[in-house]
Amino acid sequence: MLTNRSYHTKIYQIVVRYWLIDLLISVSLYIAFRLTIINIAAAGNSFSATIFSILDILLNLVFSLMYLVTMVACSLTIFLNRIKKIRDNGSLSWLSFSGLPFLLTTALIITFYQDGRSHKVDLTTKALLFSAIYVVSTTMLFFSFQRRYRALSKAINIDRNAIPQT
Repeated sequence: MLTNRSYHTKIYQIVVRYWLIDLLISVSLYIAFRLTIINIAAAGNSFSATIFSILDILLNLVFSLMYLVTMVACSLTIFLNRIKKIRDNGSLSWLSFSGLPFLLTTALIITFYQDGRSHKVDLTTKALLFSAIYVVSTTMLFFSFQRRYRALSKAINIDRNAIPQT
């Protein structure tokens, strides 16, 4: 039988587990993003070409680290599901999982199209692709979390109803 204390402990464990899964997804997408933006082309033989190649690598590294920090920050909002009012409301719970990544991906799309970019694949389009994958994966995590939470809530309600009222 679940007590009130064990119920809250179980909720905390579920939220932490889903945050860790989200963090693993973030790091996996970061590694994939990092691998796709590696520029293997030869820089040339001149000194200035070598300097520009090093600067390009540093710029890509800084951009990809900003991407990782943003994804980790987005994953921290999952802890809002420890609040019962957010956990019980499907819309608020989804926003805690996917709201911030969705807003950032939308902002990236708006920036992408305002710049008048062609359909050339570059750093921004790759970031947009991986951000969209992240939003989809957090939405799937949200549905999985909701199923698990409802099953746990149902179990606690069954346990409470089984206790004879005096």
